[in-house]
Amino acid sequence: MDDEQADKERVSIHHPHDSFVRYSLGRVDIVASLVRDYLPADLVGGIDLESLEITKESYVDQDLASHYSDIVYRLRIAGQEALIYLLFEHKSYSDQFAPYQLFTGIAMNTMRHRVNREKAKESVFPLPVTVPVLLYHGAGEWPWGNRFSSLFDPPPACGKYIPDFVYETIDVSHMADDDVVGEVVARVFLFALRCALQPIAPSRMEALFNLFGGMADAVSAKEYFDAVIKYLFAALPEANEEDILQSWEKAQLPGGYTMPGSIAEKYLEQGMEKGLEKGMEKGMEKGKSQDALKMIEKGCDDAFIQEITGLSAERIRKLREERRIED
Repeated sequence: MDDEQADKERVSIHHPHDSFVRYSLGRVDIVASLVRDYLPADLVGGIDLESLEITKESYVDQDLASHYSDIVYRLRIAGQEALIYLLFEHKSYSDQFAPYQLFTGIAMNTMRHRVNREKAKESVFPLPVTVPVLLYHGAGEWPWGNRFSSLFDPPPACGKYIPDFVYETIDVSHMADDDVVGEVVARVFLFALRCALQPIAPSRMEALFNLFGGMADAVSAKEYFDAVIKYLFAALPEANEEDILQSWEKAQLPGGYTMPGSIAEKYLEQGMEKGLEKGMEKGMEKGKSQDALKMIEKGCDDAFIQEITGLSAERIRKLREERRIED
């Protein structure tokens, strides 16, 4: 397999994760809970979570921006006008160069801030702090530490020339279920990421669906339910689809939590196909039975009837009994 094909396959594998995470981190309620419940207390205590909002500005270099999927939020330092930024990057697999992606995201966000201030005719200003956050939900534990400098192995005299920063890591896949805390919608998000891991845990998936009953906004909950279901069907192998359906059926959900249309249609079609197959099987069975009855009338023995029709000896015996009763 050439490198280009390998890259295409990796993109296709991780695309469901990318889409779902970007959709979920586009919700302020989820991000606010992640910040409050999973980032360091000294950081959280110094910021105004009520000011949290996703950035709307475009990147300066659109070609470069197209290669990165970082999600950037901004908020104010408590009691001040100063801004800090939160940069989210997620990984569904172990990637040594995730810190480099965070580094690039910080640089791009800083450049964007600088350009905007210069457009506002400001000539002297401090650059903002960008807090990098890695959301990880891979199969193994995150092995690359939490410092950008871990990418380098410099000789002693060159260490001072290496830029460095700490990034916060939320390792979703290795939390105990009881350690998944926060607002209900944030717990749904994290449980969904955990449920997309192999091998799947049906009890965890059922717990995921049960969480929806605790979401106060029914309309928002049902919209997010659709997103979670579509994500699980896209991220998990087809062999696990029955596990998803069974967990959904067992969950104690309020009314209205039905399968999204596209998935419901798929299983309706499969059900119709199975019904057609069963109907054909029944039709063939009926035809064989009719042939066997004709042979019985002509005095054929059981061994001959069984060889010709493929019916079991027990079935032929019952047909003979039915024939005697009719006579």
